[in-house]
Amino acid sequence: MPVTVRNYLDKPQDVSLDWAAEPWSEVLSQHTAHINVAAGDYAEETFSFRAARPMKEAKQRLTAFNRSSANDSDAIEKKLRIHADGQQRLVQASSIFIGDTSLSVEIPEGALPGSVEAEFVLYPNLVAHVSDAIEGIMERPYGCAEQTISSAYPSLLWLQLQKSRQLPVSSLDARARHYLNLAYAKLLRYREPSGGFSLWGKGQPELSVSAYALRFLTEASEFIEVDSDVVAAARRWLLQQTAPQGGWMEKDSNGKYLEGSGLYLTAYVVEALARDLQRRKPDEKDIDAERQGVRNGIAYFSKHFRATSDPYDIALIALANPHYS
Repeated sequence: MPVTVRNYLDKPQDVSLDWAAEPWSEVLSQHTAHINVAAGDYAEETFSFRAARPMKEAKQRLTAFNRSSANDSDAIEKKLRIHADGQQRLVQASSIFIGDTSLSVEIPEGALPGSVEAEFVLYPNLVAHVSDAIEGIMERPYGCAEQTISSAYPSLLWLQLQKSRQLPVSSLDARARHYLNLAYAKLLRYREPSGGFSLWGKGQPELSVSAYALRFLTEASEFIEVDSDVVAAARRWLLQQTAPQGGWMEKDSNGKYLEGSGLYLTAYVVEALARDLQRRKPDEKDIDAERQGVRNGIAYFSKHFRATSDPYDIALIALANPHYS
């Protein structure tokens, strides 16, 4: 393990390094080293070690003492997980039960000594299981428009679950709302002047990204403040992109419609618009245009869906229909 010591002072420094002995490792070099670091320069020392046994929560500490100044010292400690020198095998068993139950797992005969670990998790109900899973994938929004929305969706799902099941206040609530607000602010950077959304906020908006953004914004508006003009502009842009055939399609570099994309894109856009309609008031402006756009989209894939055997196309069509009906 190479260790670099930098000296930002205007005179040389004599530094002592101490590599702490830990139960998980066997040190192959000296535990300590003395190095002299020239002014404005750096020096390196290498400590050699070998993992001696697996450990779930191992740690390693390195301490530096400045021998040129008795008051200056520092240390760094890293947490590690040391795996056994073999092929990792994971097995699990689960059960939904009232009263008594039993679980069994098979441990291979060739399992390395000291490498077997077991973890038991008991949930009081299925909602607790779901909330634990959501917390595990909840993360700060990042990346392009699609990644920003996808990384924020677990936070949205948590808030939707909490509201629908009337769950008690949780520490996850504030975190989820914070991530939604971050995602919304980041998503606005990918919004084009026309109202649609592009992957990186450069160039032409994309149908799938704009439909995804519309769905996210309409659902998130239930929990955070979302500018209704942003939602309306995205909706309007999507409705303006209807192909002459009645559905939605990608275009090539010459502006020609690519009919091969018609089924899955139409189904995806129809689902986003239908979800949006469910949250609108019946007398809102331009709602009739949205309804008609959805009807046209359904008519399009109702006419053409028999021509495909693609499971992805069929699944999107199946998902789109119930939201409008």
